[in-house]
Amino acid sequence: METSVRRIHLPIMGAVFAVALITGLLLTRGGASARNGAQITACLQHGAQTVGYEVSTAKADLDLIAEKAGDRALRVSWPRNEATIVVERNASDAKSTLKAYGLFKASLGGGPLERTGAVVVAYDKTPTAMERAAVDRCVRA
Repeated sequence: METSVRRIHLPIMGAVFAVALITGLLLTRGGASARNGAQITACLQHGAQTVGYEVSTAKADLDLIAEKAGDRALRVSWPRNEATIVVERNASDAKSTLKAYGLFKASLGGGPLERTGAVVVAYDKTPTAMERAAVDRCVRA
């Protein structure tokens, strides 16, 4: 009897381990929605040292929408453009933030708006390939 119990537990334990491993892999490969604001900020700050742009999380540098971010907000500044990156708690909150920026930009103009998972990026002007790559590398990684 003891041997049959061990035989049953080993396959069950193996199946539980496999499910846990697969679930963990899927969650960590979730793109921007799997990255939090601290990770995105650190990534952009690291790139700023080599590429030549500035990153700020100071409240004085953020707009009214970004100040209400669920996780974190930051401002990236290049010589010719700027982008506000808002990291929300979830994709639903990010959709609301995108809508708020859409209303704001519709009346005042500005560059493109993008949402990836729980992250919203609001550019002041259409970004160059280098500007977009710097943001995408950290937001979509």
